[in-house]
Amino acid sequence: MARCEPQDPPARFPPAAPDAVHDSPPRWRKVLYAQQPYEDTHTGETFLEDLVVNATIPHRDYATVVWSTLVVDQQLSTVAAVGSASFNVYKGTITARQLLLVDVLLMLLGSLLYLVACAWAGGTTAGDAAAEAASSCSLASAASSPTKPGWSQQHSPGSSMQGSPWPSPYASPSKQPPLSAATSVQGGASSWRAGWTAALDGAGSLASLVVATALLSPLLGTLTETVSSDSIIACACLLQLAHLFLHDYHFSAALTSHLSGSLALGAAVCGSVLIASRLGSPAAVYAQLLLSLELYILGPYCRRQVAAASPTAHLLVTVAMAAGVAALLARQSVLLTSTFLCALTFVTFICPMWLVRIHKFKAAINGPWDEAVPRLSRAVTRQLSQCELSVR
Repeated sequence: MARCEPQDPPARFPPAAPDAVHDSPPRWRKVLYAQQPYEDTHTGETFLEDLVVNATIPHRDYATVVWSTLVVDQQLSTVAAVGSASFNVYKGTITARQLLLVDVLLMLLGSLLYLVACAWAGGTTAGDAAAEAASSCSLASAASSPTKPGWSQQHSPGSSMQGSPWPSPYASPSKQPPLSAATSVQGGASSWRAGWTAALDGAGSLASLVVATALLSPLLGTLTETVSSDSIIACACLLQLAHLFLHDYHFSAALTSHLSGSLALGAAVCGSVLIASRLGSPAAVYAQLLLSLELYILGPYCRRQVAAASPTAHLLVTVAMAAGVAALLARQSVLLTSTFLCALTFVTFICPMWLVRIHKFKAAINGPWDEAVPRLSRAVTRQLSQCELSVR
């Protein structure tokens, strides 16, 4: 007789509600003022789609970076020239009269370079304005011609023009308004008048500077009599290094527009005063201070104008300054000359190579987590500008 084994009881499941509706949560929207069933820190599935890497990082070219280092070479040559001239005067290899003659020659040469650069830059600007006016006239006539309707868009003279491959390393002070055809005809004469006006203003400032330096020379010559020469040399070297570090190499309006530029100029002048106080005679102090003021205060403006006028002239001025300083250092020591030339080579060629090579590791990440930047419409911008003009 077959044996009957007990069967397991049937499994019991909770009864499912037949009318239950499972609503899926609404899709998250990137809206600030909206009631959504999500936390404040919630991020949607498309959060990383707006990720941008190196959006504002410019591409660095080795030749362009090398060209930008010429202003650093010029300032380094300036510091070396002041130090070498002071050392030669201190040792007696250069007399105070010879240094004063060099000051006068540098003053005349700098004024001449500044005037020629102003005239050259003004003539170039006038020529560009005339060419732009002529091209606009030709484009207008071509646009009005029924025979060639699309010629002005395809064969525009300015459409294929590229910027200068070696731009000025200094920032442009301000954008000048476009010149008309009548104004561009008188561009050369106006540039000469502007150059002469600037030269006369500079001559007045220079005359007051020369007189003030002459009056203060006897006092500055005895400023550090109770201090040892080693301490003076150490402080002067530190001040010159601070000047090289803080100097505004791409100034737009003035050397002292920013705090770093003011500190750099103050450090350079203070170091020059400390060095001049060890020269002894008032004539030597006067000659050394005049050379320092010319190179530190007036020199950058002249070099900026030359760089704006012609890239070739900017390169020639840099080479001439480096060669002159090397010849001056060669009278003291071959080691100093070699160190100076090695420093120029390092700054001009090695540092740009490092910068270009490590630039590929730059990673600037931008995305929806960045702070919002308000964008004003043209109407609001125009109203704000009108309010500013009315307040002025």
